[in-house]
Amino acid sequence: MNDIQLVLNCNKILVNPKNVWNELINIGFIEDNFKHVTISRLVYDDEIYIEHNDQINYLYSHYQDVNFIIKDNFLIIDTIKQTSVCNMPNKIKIVLNQTVENLEEVLSALKAPTL
Repeated sequence: MNDIQLVLNCNKILVNPKNVWNELINIGFIEDNFKHVTISRLVYDDEIYIEHNDQINYLYSHYQDVNFIIKDNFLIIDTIKQTSVCNMPNKIKIVLNQTVENLEEVLSALKAPTL
């Protein structure tokens, strides 16, 4: 486990359409230079998938073991236990330079019990 925190200065947030959340919930945080962090979960799966920039930097964790903390203009992602980790820290701090009306709703959907 890597304890070094990843910091992303997010200038754009993309959320997949709510009408597909019954299958896939996905949110992407993007810097101007196209660095990104994406968080995804298939609703019938117990794991949340977090990726940084490309598929070799990823983390899978049980949805109950991921904490999302929104404080001021930051989103902090803290994973307690990782199922599978490749080149990813367990703490990610995203500076939110853009607001999204339904950010808390998306994060709650990612943490919802499996169908």
